Amino acid sequence: MIKAEANEEIILSDFLYLFTNSELFNKWKDSIFIKATIENIGADKYSQLNVIVPPVNEQKEILAKYSDDNKKTETAISLKQQEIDKLKEYKSSLINGVVTGKVRVC
Repeated sequence: MIKAEANEEIILSDFLYLFTNSELFNKWKDSIFIKATIENIGADKYSQLNVIVPPVNEQKEILAKYSDDNKKTETAISLKQQEIDKLKEYKSSLINGVVTGKVRVC
């Protein structure tokens, strides 16, 4: 197990977290794994990891933009989920109406 601690004067921990959840990081992981063994990343491999580190003020701007976009996405997903739930309720109600004879099917 490896514990990494970000030097917040150089890289914000939230920015590093986003990086480690990025496609770029995933591609790096895939490139270093030896498929014949258990996938593991040692400290020696992490020492070779290149991380793009913009100035802290730019990191803050990136994090703010990400947070903004993420909130919009979560709101859109929530609204669509509510629509799906209402449609399921309607479907259930319609089926119940047909089965009980309250709704005629021609």
